[in-house]
Amino acid sequence: MKRFLGFAIFSGVGWLCDLLTFTILVKWAGLPAFWGNLASSYVGITFVWFTSLRSVFHIDSRSRGKFLLVYWAYQLASILFYSKALSLLSIGISDYRAFTTYSDPGSLGIIAKIIITPINLFTNFIFMKLLTKRMPAH
Repeated sequence: MKRFLGFAIFSGVGWLCDLLTFTILVKWAGLPAFWGNLASSYVGITFVWFTSLRSVFHIDSRSRGKFLLVYWAYQLASILFYSKALSLLSIGISDYRAFTTYSDPGSLGIIAKIIITPINLFTNFIFMKLLTKRMPAH
């Protein structure tokens, strides 16, 4: 549980970096939610990788670069899945009366991203935990 909380804290900061980038891309640059999430997610996940590896998982290995490629490959699949889910959710919530004041696609995309984030956090933690078990500590 302590490890998950540490990961959640670093992920929270990574998520803020991700959300800020996502907001800029979707709300101000006009990118669709799917593409904005795809691009902004790499900002957050790279931050989480480098900060969590040593602090949370106690890995200080020279093989980090090789495993980073594996992490990015997993994250690409995860990002594609969650981007599609985010896109579908943002379309779905546009029909609910509670969200009629947020009818522009950018706002609905941000709301959908907030809803999906806890599930994504959990799956990312599980994957990183499994991956770091295969890494040498030094």
